[in-house]
Amino acid sequence: MAKICKNPFKILEITPDGEIYPCCPAYCREYSFGNIYKSSFDEVWNSQEAQKFREKLLNNDYSLCQRDICFPSFSETDASYKTVMDYPEHVIFSHDLECNASCITCRDNICRNS
Repeated sequence: MAKICKNPFKILEITPDGEIYPCCPAYCREYSFGNIYKSSFDEVWNSQEAQKFREKLLNNDYSLCQRDICFPSFSETDASYKTVMDYPEHVIFSHDLECNASCITCRDNICRNS
């Protein structure tokens, strides 16, 4: 079986402005699946944009990804990896700057909210 980045099939990240991304926005060239404030969750999770992103990965096309800075979470592909998916396993709410990491894509120091 081929290996594939599982993030667009298993997780999503929601930013304060409601944009939904398949992973960290910096890693996916800020390619949004849609906006939760403008469409329902179901419409965004399986939007045309989401399906396009997933189809590219299924075809081993990572052109929408920043492969030079991304650390993809690879797994074996199987029949459950489709362009239209059931609900994600993980939802990341990125609504504050607090983080215990200092990733080069986001910041150069650890951020703590007061």
